[in-house]
Amino acid sequence: MQWDILQQRDIYTSKADNIVAAFSSGLGQQADALSYEKDKLVSDISHTQGLVEEFKDKYEDEINRRTELENDFVLLKKEVDDAYLQRVDLESKVEGLGDEIDFLKQLYDEVRASHANHMPITCQSHANHMPITCQLHFQLGESKEWG
Repeated sequence: MQWDILQQRDIYTSKADNIVAAFSSGLGQQADALSYEKDKLVSDISHTQGLVEEFKDKYEDEINRRTELENDFVLLKKEVDDAYLQRVDLESKVEGLGDEIDFLKQLYDEVRASHANHMPITCQSHANHMPITCQLHFQLGESKEWG
């Protein structure tokens, strides 16, 4: 009986080689799948880096555009401020000219009245044309000043 067992033992073929071969084949397939996945991930990384560079360029362009627009806004605001100051200055001059016109109308009316009454009028004009001081001399020796 022991002999039979020993003879069967020699006849027994081991399945270890098949198990190792199957396991090795599985590992090879896993290695191939991982290699494919690695190539795909490298491609994805390359594509993503390209998108990052593209967005970075767009972002820098937007920052430059914003800076230019802010500078343009500052210049336009300065021009508007200058125009407003000119407007205020011109309005002030218009008001001054209106006052001068009113004064000259009043002076004209007085001159007309003095010619009607034959009263002499003397006027003095200063270098800046305002104020003009006029004196009406009445026949009684009284005088009236305007300024």
